Amino acid sequence: MAMAAGTVANAALFSVELEAERPQIIHLPWLCDDRNLGNPSDYSAPEEKGERVVRKVTLQVEGDDPLVLWSLEVNQKDYFSQPWIKKMVDESLRSASPVQKMYGLWKIYDWWRDQRHHGSTNLRENSDPWAILNLWGASICGDDARAFAGLLKASGIPSRRIPMNLHEVNEYLVNGLWVVLDTDQQVFYPNLDGVTPASFQNLREDPFLVLRAKPFGKRASWNPCAAWWNLALFDFAANAPVFPGTAGRAVFVKREPYALFPGEKVDFHYDPNSPPNGNMASSNFPFTRTVQLHCDALKRKQSGINLALPYPILRGDWGVKPLFLATTNQLESAGVEGMESYGAVKSFPEFHAGSNTIVLKTLDGKGRGRLTIDYSDDAAQRKVPCPPGLRILSVAKGTPEIGVDAPGAQELCWQISPDGSFGMVPPNFDKWEEGLPFRLIINNPVEQTFLISGKQYFVRARCKVSGLWSEWSKAISFSIIKPEAPGDTRCESGSKPGTTILKWKPCRGKIMIYGSNRADFLPEIYLGKIAARGINKGGGLEIELEDDKNRLAEVDGEIGSAMVQLRDFYRMIRNKDDALSLPTPLLRVSKSLMKDGMQIFARSKKLGVDGDVVAQPVDFR
Repeated sequence: MAMAAGTVANAALFSVELEAERPQIIHLPWLCDDRNLGNPSDYSAPEEKGERVVRKVTLQVEGDDPLVLWSLEVNQKDYFSQPWIKKMVDESLRSASPVQKMYGLWKIYDWWRDQRHHGSTNLRENSDPWAILNLWGASICGDDARAFAGLLKASGIPSRRIPMNLHEVNEYLVNGLWVVLDTDQQVFYPNLDGVTPASFQNLREDPFLVLRAKPFGKRASWNPCAAWWNLALFDFAANAPVFPGTAGRAVFVKREPYALFPGEKVDFHYDPNSPPNGNMASSNFPFTRTVQLHCDALKRKQSGINLALPYPILRGDWGVKPLFLATTNQLESAGVEGMESYGAVKSFPEFHAGSNTIVLKTLDGKGRGRLTIDYSDDAAQRKVPCPPGLRILSVAKGTPEIGVDAPGAQELCWQISPDGSFGMVPPNFDKWEEGLPFRLIINNPVEQTFLISGKQYFVRARCKVSGLWSEWSKAISFSIIKPEAPGDTRCESGSKPGTTILKWKPCRGKIMIYGSNRADFLPEIYLGKIAARGINKGGGLEIELEDDKNRLAEVDGEIGSAMVQLRDFYRMIRNKDDALSLPTPLLRVSKSLMKDGMQIFARSKKLGVDGDVVAQPVDFR
């Protein structure tokens, strides 16, 4: 390690020579790295960080051989190469066990959502998964769904587009099960068993599976308006078709082989303040950074060799089609210092404190390069805080209370999973608390429905102290006890006009019966409100709520039956010693009454002007 000439005292350089295809292990004597300084990835773009460890990385050609179609694999990560991304997906799905293969799908889902954010340039090239990860670092729903489906299709996982309003989502076929994954809004939908993933048909049959799941990433919390807003995106009409021909059609960006010739180099700027000229990409889109290519324009012109860039050239509005190929005239106008492009910072090489394995890869296996890491010595010597200490305080009445010991912490990330490796984490239990709670309490009755009686769950957390995130804590486990839901449920016409008889297997405790003519109702004990209408304000949908008295009766569970008012839909919840069971699946009256339809809060496919009602209960009979 040597100090960089002409730099401030807190900056340092680490330099190492690499030979193509030969792994090199380097040790960086840092106490922390950018994983500790960076906030967790989330639905929206991150805020600018005031401090980084790595500030710039340079790869310069050494010797007489060019680096043809080069890529840099650091700690087994190489986003520059499309084959590497497919290899990673293949390895995640390679399992003889159906359960582990399903967890492999969750692993890819988690990896994908952590690499990009919501937002896009609306260009067709954004359907290329490589381009999303390397060029923009962001995508909107349609591009995101097609790109992610394209990744999985290349690894043998088919997908199909499901009917949505003003949104695009796919479901994926794994082990004979269709699984709905919304990678854009960062939400998926477990069935009532808490483990099995829901298909579109499952969601259509029981919209509660949509309503209880939290969209919009780690910083979001479950709330009824967001829940009904998300539900309003689904088109549950009986004649709404799936679209198997449209999913998995990723558009790939054409890129010529990218080569560096002797004497040339490329700089990756990690610090948003370091690029010159007030770089447009880094100032408007904090998830991108400047890439500078230093090349000898005269030598390239004499040799008749253009420079094929894997990154777009900065040339104005983000809505303009990107330019990937630099001509000799463009090189001449830029001068020998080369050209300036931009890329998604998460695709840049990621160096960790301690040992790092680096492999320089080229098309022909030839070439040498010098890798230089320009870093902040002050930032690298900051001490990582200890992970928080967790302890189970109580699990009474199905309400887990977890104590958090994290002195000096301002923020907390926590996860609860039925899987000890945290391969599958329900979206409601993947949270980033910006005000540190000293207890984690799952007391929202809607979110408690993700917890199954007698099943073991695992919880872990990491905390932020003085701007640094800790590692994950050691996981601790818990299980809860709550009554089973009423079994053998059914309904039939009552002996009196306008009534229905509900039946169940006799059991101890109270049976609370709820009914509505809306398939998307929430039992009153969960909320006591209903989505009345949606107002379009500024292009967004705001949900208005009103009281919904849908509790019809509370009876002794040992009776086994009750006559209640006629409704299209019913749901029962068992209350035993003040602990609530899971809700029963949605009960329907006879099909002759239902006419195979249902009423639900549905969003119009055509938005009106501000103030228009664009979402309202719709009858699909």
